Amino acid sequence: MAAEELAGRINSDARGLAMLLNSLVALELLEKEHNSYRATPFARNFLSKNSSQYLGHIILHHHHLMESWAHLDQAVRSGGPIRQRVSHEAGDEERESFEMGMFNLAMQLAPKIVSAIDLSGRKRLLDLGGGPGTYAIQFCLHNPELSAVVYDLPTTRPFAERTISQFGLSDRIAFESGDFIKEGSRESSTWPGCRTFSMGKGLQAVLSFWKKRYQHLNRGA
Repeated sequence: MAAEELAGRINSDARGLAMLLNSLVALELLEKEHNSYRATPFARNFLSKNSSQYLGHIILHHHHLMESWAHLDQAVRSGGPIRQRVSHEAGDEERESFEMGMFNLAMQLAPKIVSAIDLSGRKRLLDLGGGPGTYAIQFCLHNPELSAVVYDLPTTRPFAERTISQFGLSDRIAFESGDFIKEGSRESSTWPGCRTFSMGKGLQAVLSFWKKRYQHLNRGA
């Protein structure tokens, strides 16, 4: 549609909107024909919420991170963090951008990883720090005999259960909430997976965690 028509629909200034739309044409996110604009195939695939390849969540996550970088001088002076932890204190919008942004990133890798790891004979997968359950989903899709548990903070539950349901795996993938760094995990498995919980943790903390996790593995299938 034309800039004037779109401006009326979203209650925006037509001139200001036209400047933005022309910039998006230059970035090849929009195409312009006469005075009308339409999304390019790239934009339809990756920037539309109706697309299964939508990557907008990770873009919004970086948008929320920019506030922290704008106060880098304060972090240097204080020697400590100047932003809240997304997984614990953030609001719903910021938390969704983080959790589903991790889904956006993992979907670029998980389908390739699962095909390279042979889990034949394994029955149970524990996805520690699994967030929205991307790896558990992909491993279960690739291994019909496998079931899984995604273990993460309680704030992650709605995103995980929604994503698992979208892939039709609610009967094979469950969510268990807790803080496995502090409490450990009550779930046992024959094969452990792990997301990026090690971000921000020291090497010794990560090694200690995996040593404890190994001791709770079920032997064999």
